[in-house]
Amino acid sequence: MSGEQPEGPVGADVPLRPRPSSLGHAAAGHPVTAVDRTHADPAGSQQPDPDIDIDIDIDIDIDIDPAPPLPVPRGPLNALAVTSLVLGLLLSPLAALFGHIALGQIRRSRRAGGRLERGRRVAGTAIVLGWLGLVAYLVIGAAVWVALTGVA
Repeated sequence: MSGEQPEGPVGADVPLRPRPSSLGHAAAGHPVTAVDRTHADPAGSQQPDPDIDIDIDIDIDIDIDPAPPLPVPRGPLNALAVTSLVLGLLLSPLAALFGHIALGQIRRSRRAGGRLERGRRVAGTAIVLGWLGLVAYLVIGAAVWVALTGVA
């Protein structure tokens, strides 16, 4: 670094002038820098500078991904549907009964003002398992009856 002072900003010697508003006076007296296309030559006279060409073309291309959608609040899982599924896994015929009741509750919750309960698939699975359990018990019961009575 040499001992020189850095040059000031370009146009620092240009005086501030108030910008006229549509009413013909300075907007609340606040000075605003105006574009002055003149420069001072060494003799001190103001002459237009032919080398200064102010042409600002700003093209900003920002690729912003939109924010991900907020998660939709999910309603509670119907407790009777879960109970019927547990019974269905145990092959209890009560699973079909509880599953049908759970489906009715879930359907009613979908109406206006309901809690929007979930569990239709759970209740449907429990209904199928409950009916399969009932059929299995009937087949096993029929086989035991045939074995005990000797009816062929």
